[in-house]
Amino acid sequence: PRCGPESPRGVGLAEVAVEAVPQSSAMDPKGNMTTTLLLNFELPALGVSAQISWTVRPSRQSHILDCMDEMVQVIQQEFADDLASVDREGSTRTMEHFRSKAMKDIDEWQNKLKMAEEWKTKVDRAGNQMNRMRNDYYKELSHLREQIHQKQHCEKTGQ
Repeated sequence: PRCGPESPRGVGLAEVAVEAVPQSSAMDPKGNMTTTLLLNFELPALGVSAQISWTVRPSRQSHILDCMDEMVQVIQQEFADDLASVDREGSTRTMEHFRSKAMKDIDEWQNKLKMAEEWKTKVDRAGNQMNRMRNDYYKELSHLREQIHQKQHCEKTGQ
């Protein structure tokens, strides 16, 4: 099926997209699944950023997706001399790689935090035990000094 003009010329910048993403899904009144087509166009160096969204009829979703793919290919061909590089799938792979790495790093940090909490608990427990042992030692030492003092007092008084 024909999707539109052979060239993107004459189409407004905000109507030409580099990315087409199903944004959300919902049910129409007839119970059919609808989705939103989201188009983004950005040129950060020029401060240009446009976003348009449409609700796509259920019967036309595949056709719209095919047409968007064709439009992107036409844009790539039309502006091939002007584009330094084209990355249609690498961004997704790169994002998944970074997401996977980030999740592993988060797991690693959670394990380290858990281990640090365990060590903190052990250190607190050891500190409490040392404090109890020191208190017991000084009590025993005080008790022994009192016994020595009483013994010396008894020896002096002859009891």
